[in-house]
Amino acid sequence: EKIFTTLLQEIKKEINRHTKRRKLLLYYYISILYETGIRPVELRNLTWSHYQPNFGEGGLFNDVYSRKQNNKRCIALSPKIVKMLNRLKARQKHFCELHGIDFKEEEINIISICNSNNETNRYEIKAVKEFDNGFRRLLDRCHIAHTNSKVLYSYRHSYISALVQNETPTINIVKQCG
Repeated sequence: EKIFTTLLQEIKKEINRHTKRRKLLLYYYISILYETGIRPVELRNLTWSHYQPNFGEGGLFNDVYSRKQNNKRCIALSPKIVKMLNRLKARQKHFCELHGIDFKEEEINIISICNSNNETNRYEIKAVKEFDNGFRRLLDRCHIAHTNSKVLYSYRHSYISALVQNETPTINIVKQCG
């Protein structure tokens, strides 16, 4: 919990070579990993068509495909994550409207960066496939030791551990985390 909070605070205030849009996307990315237990590769492959914001008291990611198990599952989302995803979707839609890009929910990945190049008059919304290196640099700046090459994947284990500590029934953990 302390590492998660510290990292999110650092992302918010950090000024580095990444653009503000990319830092914000990293903030959303880490928050979603931490709050859902989804695998990073599964999250990066989700499009907006997988997102169902009004399900129960929160939301749902439908048909999350796990290559590891060759199956699909649904992942429950807290109201906090639903609010974050709705803001992210609104930002992406606004960017698309501003630059005449069709916002096709079945094509646009949730973890996508809105790229602008005014000099070439080129605008695109592009999936981000790699955050690990930036995340490791962030850990270094926070003076947090790390040796695991799958650092972002560790949030999956943190999430599962938190569920176990809260005495969540094992069957629920299995369904949520695959």
